[in-house]
Amino acid sequence: MAYLFTGLAVVFFLVLLFWPHGMSRAPHGASRGSFSLVEVKAAESRAVPPVSAALTRDEARLRLEKLANSAPPSALKMGAECYKVAFPPERAEYLCPSCGMRTLYVSQSRNWKSPSGFINSGLAECRRLVKEMPGSFISIDESEFCRKCSPKVKEPELVLVVRYGGEKEPSRFRGITADDLKLVKEFLEGKDKHSGSYDEESPLKNHMARLKELLGIK
Repeated sequence: MAYLFTGLAVVFFLVLLFWPHGMSRAPHGASRGSFSLVEVKAAESRAVPPVSAALTRDEARLRLEKLANSAPPSALKMGAECYKVAFPPERAEYLCPSCGMRTLYVSQSRNWKSPSGFINSGLAECRRLVKEMPGSFISIDESEFCRKCSPKVKEPELVLVVRYGGEKEPSRFRGITADDLKLVKEFLEGKDKHSGSYDEESPLKNHMARLKELLGIK
């Protein structure tokens, strides 16, 4: 009888030992290496992995090729259908972050693409986008807007600077906008969609030609 009670105690102990593992098993049909629904949806929104460090030019070219060969996103937002266009102020004062000099711009056309229009609207957004870029090898050069730093420039524009790993001289592209920087940011984050000025979405691969220009990839 003592042997019977001992055997029952051992069985009871084994049941208690392995029971929690049985309760934490994955659902039927799922393996331990399978992804959750959230992970799968996150993977579907990326054409390539996000950048975590500086790229070489060849690595950037390879990422562009993968994006070009990826499947386009299935669901795209239409964005705002109706909006009111506002005119920019005629005057804008630019404060150079390098030398501290102030440069005054006055435009009679009240065009967003004019220096005063860009300084009043797009410059702050460009600075924000660059700060949010992954990899820390993308920057902008604002020196053309400063009369002291660039006294010979009559039509100033913003310059995109890309410092590829293993190259002494950076790639430079003149005349960029906030939308251009948004394209680069989305590309470096591994996204497959581009969000426009009014939240309308388009496949990022449709902007391949512009991305190659911005990144200096031939």
